[in-house]
Amino acid sequence: MPIYFSSCPNCRSDRFNTWGVTVGRDRLHDIQSKCRQCGLIFANPQADHEAIHQFYNQEYEGGVVPDYMDVQSKHMHHVDKIRRIQTMCPQGVVLDIGAGNGSFLYAAHEAGYDVVGLEPVGEFVEYIQKQWGIDTVLQTTFEQHQFPDASFDIIYAWHVIEHVPDIEYFINEIHRILKPGGIALIGTEGHQFMANFMNRLQSYISGYCPPFVSSHEHTYLFSKRSLKNCWALRGFTIEYLRAYHNPLAHRLRFITFRNRISEYVMPIREWRISVPHLIDRCCMTGDRLELLARKTESVG
Repeated sequence: MPIYFSSCPNCRSDRFNTWGVTVGRDRLHDIQSKCRQCGLIFANPQADHEAIHQFYNQEYEGGVVPDYMDVQSKHMHHVDKIRRIQTMCPQGVVLDIGAGNGSFLYAAHEAGYDVVGLEPVGEFVEYIQKQWGIDTVLQTTFEQHQFPDASFDIIYAWHVIEHVPDIEYFINEIHRILKPGGIALIGTEGHQFMANFMNRLQSYISGYCPPFVSSHEHTYLFSKRSLKNCWALRGFTIEYLRAYHNPLAHRLRFITFRNRISEYVMPIREWRISVPHLIDRCCMTGDRLELLARKTESVG
């Protein structure tokens, strides 16, 4: 059964309003609410745990999306993350929640860390063992597997937090299994960027409730402020937090010519992407968020 929230899942405030809607068949969520106190956006109602797990099992039933196997570009991206982590924690045990194709685990292993991964998709687990020779990846979810207290020095979860059914449990559990002074590196999607502002303004002018800016699969959506608040409330000190976009060239490569007319429309379409992208660069906003937090307090 769907879960209806009468208060914010993060700060427990009962002051929230509808923020976005989506329509269509086979949607996991169709309404988003935004807390007026902490700013967290959350699906309301939210699919229950069983429905969420069933959805993702069906999502990957036909095989892994080929893009996830683009290991070379992802590996080089992860090397930069590892270098940043090494300045704070040069050695120790790393847990990757949602290991995917294993490229981060391999980069961490190459840098001298002991690595453990959690990955619910069996095809990914087999791929990691075959491609990288790493056999410490468990086929399970973070909610289903219990680690002992203070097991890890570093926990990495890239674009996982927006999918979890219970954000409070997720962060508290990371706090529990991190060693004192351990760090968490988190990546997720953000909603404070120029193109989204323009789209929402257009919806309001047209008299419609704005659509989702994220996938209907997501249970949560963040701003820099709300993401920081979620972790600061649960015994973490924020060491690093930034908003960014993927490189402009990466975003423009999805635009293709279909006919002669589109060649004339193309400069306009590029302009609609390029100008907001430049504004976001100047304002340090974007549709991606990266947070690095250190465990500092006990959770009461």
